[in-house]
Amino acid sequence: MLLALSGVWFALVALAVVSVVAEYRSYRAVSPGICWNADRVPRVSVIVPARNSETVIARCLSGLLQQDYPAERFEVIVIDDESQDRTAEVVSGFVNFDARVRLIPGGAPPDGWTDRAHACWQGAFAADGDWLCFVDAEVVAAPSLLRVAVSRAQTACCDLLSLAPRQELITFWERVILPAESVLRSILRSLRRDSPSLVMSAAGDQFVLIRREAYGGTGGHAAVRRATKEGWALARLVERSGRKISFEGAEHLARVRRADNLTQLWRGISRSAVETTGGMRLTLCLSLAGLVLGWTGIVLFILSAFQVFTGSSEWSQVAAFGLNGCGLLALLGVHALGASCLTVATGYGMLFPLGYGICALAGLNSVWECWVGRRSQRGHLQGPSTRPASAHSKQA
Repeated sequence: MLLALSGVWFALVALAVVSVVAEYRSYRAVSPGICWNADRVPRVSVIVPARNSETVIARCLSGLLQQDYPAERFEVIVIDDESQDRTAEVVSGFVNFDARVRLIPGGAPPDGWTDRAHACWQGAFAADGDWLCFVDAEVVAAPSLLRVAVSRAQTACCDLLSLAPRQELITFWERVILPAESVLRSILRSLRRDSPSLVMSAAGDQFVLIRREAYGGTGGHAAVRRATKEGWALARLVERSGRKISFEGAEHLARVRRADNLTQLWRGISRSAVETTGGMRLTLCLSLAGLVLGWTGIVLFILSAFQVFTGSSEWSQVAAFGLNGCGLLALLGVHALGASCLTVATGYGMLFPLGYGICALAGLNSVWECWVGRRSQRGHLQGPSTRPASAHSKQA
């Protein structure tokens, strides 16, 4: 029995290792030295939805205004999503300093909309660019971000391009939880052979560049107004319409922090797990896999070690001990390498059971919240689905 359980656990570890290695080998980062066609400079509207972002919005806008993209060819529109702090005041300072910045007070979302989807839609409604670029308020952009993104989208003939900024892992919990979440997502994507839009679901949707024609032709945020991860949902919508999308890494072009503390990490994972994983059943299975991956091996290793070192010489006990030991070493290696790639101490890789446990519990909480119909504040649904007539006429 112990050997059978050890074999199943080792198979899950092998799947995790193969998934991570395969994803690492297929990962594509956009080139910072990509050719720039100065004769084809479309106008870009950068839309930044901001809610209670007074601590991060200044560095976000500073990075955007320092772009080497032609200054007369882009604008920055900030949607103040009913902030309760000094977000609007901070943005107003930039408005007075630079004519490219506009501040639009966001109102309460109509029935059937999430807060953030409505804020993005308001920004798109006010924009006049050929391309719409949705950027999280937490993103800090390098000077070449906009130029490289637009050039890449043009040369690849993409209708939607999503770039993944470098994740800043500052606190203990960020360094423990987020690498474990990435491994679990890698397993899911490996099994499902995901398309670019589903690959995007794991890395987030902090930077999404989309052609205005594609945005209007698919209905934009009005068509994904219920989504808690609206950027990812928009990418899936564009992809399903037959248009081309691409997801690429941009660690050298932007950086972002997903959360400052354990509470924010928990809420972020719980809010979007069911939607981005593909439903409650898959989220439940992935959460249970996380618990098994993180903790079952340790229990089995202790049991098999106890039997071997207390005098048992049965080959099955020795084999179980070997499988469990090799599996734990493999997981330690993967997470130590991951920690090194994320520029954090490799010692955090040894804490992978804690990371898997928290991710699994957050996933189970997401299933529970979905089951009972609850949503967190950012993804709170206001009621039945509607779409304002004025918005429909402009987007059409």
